[in-house]
Amino acid sequence: MGITPAEAWQLTWFEFRAVYKAHNDKRIHDFDVMRHGASLSLMAHVDKKHVAKITPSRLFPLPSDRPIEQPRLSEAEALKFVQLAKRRLIEVKEIN
Repeated sequence: MGITPAEAWQLTWFEFRAVYKAHNDKRIHDFDVMRHGASLSLMAHVDKKHVAKITPSRLFPLPSDRPIEQPRLSEAEALKFVQLAKRRLIEVKEIN
């Protein structure tokens, strides 16, 4: 991820997650650039009838190609989730 283990241990959970997400997004972007280049290279060697069938997403599918479906919470479920998170925060503060 571009950071040393000592730097990783000094990060908060939020900061670590941000660094991880940035690293993961860069990897996906690099794969995306690679697959576009590969599809363009293949198109030069295929007859015109089949060129339309060569797409980067068909050549090399990535997890980012599929939309992620987020489950919708009802108001009661959301309230219960917030109360549980609040209770956990209070317990952590009491321990420290």
